[in-house]
Amino acid sequence: MARILVIDHDTVQQLLTARALQGAGHETLVASESDRGFALIHTERPDVVVSAVVMPGLNGFQLATALRADPAIAHTPLLLLSTLSDRVQMRVGMTSGADDYLSKPYSAQELVDAVAALLRRHAVRADTGRQQHQQAFAAALREPDKTMPASLEVLSAGAVPWLNAVDRHGLLVLSNATVLLTNLFGALGEDSVGSGMLVEMFRAARDSLYKMGAIAVLPYGAEVVAVFDAHQYGTMESGISDAIEAAMALRRAAQTTRGADASDSPLVVALACGEVTIAVLSKRSGDASCTILPGATVAHALALREFARQMGWQVGVYQDALSRSADPSARIGRALLLNGAPVSELLPLEA
Repeated sequence: MARILVIDHDTVQQLLTARALQGAGHETLVASESDRGFALIHTERPDVVVSAVVMPGLNGFQLATALRADPAIAHTPLLLLSTLSDRVQMRVGMTSGADDYLSKPYSAQELVDAVAALLRRHAVRADTGRQQHQQAFAAALREPDKTMPASLEVLSAGAVPWLNAVDRHGLLVLSNATVLLTNLFGALGEDSVGSGMLVEMFRAARDSLYKMGAIAVLPYGAEVVAVFDAHQYGTMESGISDAIEAAMALRRAAQTTRGADASDSPLVVALACGEVTIAVLSKRSGDASCTILPGATVAHALALREFARQMGWQVGVYQDALSRSADPSARIGRALLLNGAPVSELLPLEA
């Protein structure tokens, strides 16, 4: 079932079109003016727009041009309906940005079939684009960071020096760790990508995060969690500073694969400080046999990640963590309260 917006100033035709699509199992939204329809595309994000050509205000051709010129909604499939059946009008419709053109009169089945074809084509394009994005993101993550300290570049993903520090119960308790939590898998479309690409995504992120100072990079449900421990460097500042650099590197990787403006990227990173416990099932398997146990710090990071997503932030941090970093590689953006705790958006220094 798809969500379809019908734009037509003719209320009878609008009703017939909506009922035909509803009969095929689709959910419909309606608008009688192109301006109202354009606003609904922004707010409701329909899967397909079905619009009449002849309308007051913007006609269907002008609506198509405006749609394709707006990056936020330019990918939305558009089907134009018109009594103008000559080839010239059809060509105008297609060159203005419409995906298909249906001439009246047409049957309800022809309309349903045309929408189904649009949905199939759009799904193929989206899948191809998603795979290209995933591959580009992995490549961007593997690019060496020019600001990375040379002493950290030699730290390989297989090196897990803290394994020998676990207690007799197989636990490593870090009292003042920094957690970097990100929705890497969800942001890259885990539902549509094969297991091989998911493994490649995780390995690329893991390798880069280890190189930037993480002592552990582990999956946590649908999230990826990197742990930075200040004590391994002998200061309270290093853990959060390295985590901020890593968070901004992830942001840059998303930006690299989505163009100059990364504001539409679904990748969100959250940073929190506090106690973290890692359980080790077998030392012989390295970090593959480790897991991060649920706790307050991870829960705070999860809450902030969701809050940041809702606010449109790409990187969010608790201000108590930020206060431990003397020289962060980011600037502070908006500051808000999350469950009574001050949190801030982090932005690139150069912006």
